[in-house]
Amino acid sequence: MPRDLFYIGGTFYRIDDRSGFKRRSFDTRKEWTGLIVDRNLWEPRQPQDFVKGIVDDQTVPEPRPRQPNVFLGFLTTTTNANAALGATVIPLTSTAQMQNGDTVQIMLDSGVFFKSTISGAPSSASITLAQGLPSVASSGALVEDLTQYTNANLTP
Repeated sequence: MPRDLFYIGGTFYRIDDRSGFKRRSFDTRKEWTGLIVDRNLWEPRQPQDFVKGIVDDQTVPEPRPRQPNVFLGFLTTTTNANAALGATVIPLTSTAQMQNGDTVQIMLDSGVFFKSTISGAPSSASITLAQGLPSVASSGALVEDLTQYTNANLTP
């Protein structure tokens, strides 16, 4: 590089902050970082530096916590008439949600639960069991459908 030590009016020498060489003032530029560098070494500011973020409010208006699942037990009902020994048709106060093939247990007068399956579609007031009762079930005896559940938030 030739030494340009001759006079040029209105100009002066500067030291390039990046390379450390002496440069004429008209051959230098100031970067956004504050460095004064040669025109050939000058770097513009990255356009991504000017990108502004947009506020993204992700809060839920009027939040409410989910209620815990509460298992209330099997679907229960009672007999509304006496069921004799060997009976397969059992009169019930409600047969809602009971279906053919569901497993039910009936509290007998002896204090023992008798398990059986429903055979055939239940009517509005009775169910038909696959096996006959081994003992008597009085009116008001507990009947539980072990296939159907009563649950506040969860259906099986």
